[in-house]
Amino acid sequence: IVVTHVRGLQGEPGGRAEVAVAIAGRPNVGKSSLFNRLVGDERSIVHDVPGTTRDTVDTIAEIGGTRYRFVDTAGMRRRARDAKGPEYYGLVRSLRAIDEADVVLIVIDANEGAAEQDQKIAARVAESGRAAVVVLNKWDLVDADRADAIADDTREMLRFIPWAPIVRTSALTKRGVAKIAPALDKALASWRKRVPTAALNAWLRDATELVPLGSTVRARPTRIRYLTQAGTRPPTFVLFASGSITAPSLRALERRLRERFGFEGTPLRLNVRKSGRRAV
Repeated sequence: IVVTHVRGLQGEPGGRAEVAVAIAGRPNVGKSSLFNRLVGDERSIVHDVPGTTRDTVDTIAEIGGTRYRFVDTAGMRRRARDAKGPEYYGLVRSLRAIDEADVVLIVIDANEGAAEQDQKIAARVAESGRAAVVVLNKWDLVDADRADAIADDTREMLRFIPWAPIVRTSALTKRGVAKIAPALDKALASWRKRVPTAALNAWLRDATELVPLGSTVRARPTRIRYLTQAGTRPPTFVLFASGSITAPSLRALERRLRERFGFEGTPLRLNVRKSGRRAV
């Protein structure tokens, strides 16, 4: 089945049938080869939008019952202000693809490891509030005694998105490629997830006993009085508190929130509002 009309990536929930996946990464990390492995054998709905060799290529394909729109981005070789000509416009479209995607697939050459440009990609993903999956490609070239160190270094380099799962793959041998689609689906489900207010506040009573929240200027302990989810894509929460909450305490609450409700592969937004209401 050929799709004859391809529209922009961004839209409201339900505005388009496909899941938008931006494939981002530096040049020569195997993005195109990985993409071909991912959709080449199971492609049932396809429409390619050709461009220049430095431009993006969009493909709509159905894998395992899910309809995806993949954006195989131009490798982010330079910063936007340094790029020229076709490379500049390819980079601009790549950044726009990240901003407008549902999920971003960040592809890294495992043999080379993450670099500064990968950090910039991760920062853009976090800033845009997109879900993400990190792919360490060319894993077949990694020596066994280096495997753990490479995974740890990648996590450290991509500290902007510590919540993103890491999938180890080889486009050459197909190793791990089958794990990508489930990881994308899980990240997307987390990105769209909404937790009932009653469940959040039941969890909150236990969580705040374990996490020190800081104190007000009068040395009275800060208390979170109420917690609600204000939105999704990404999940956004509002905490009504008696005073300010320290950044370390917010990070600790976020970790516990992820663990309790299974938010993997998505950023979370926690906003604090001062309130005099009675604690739950």
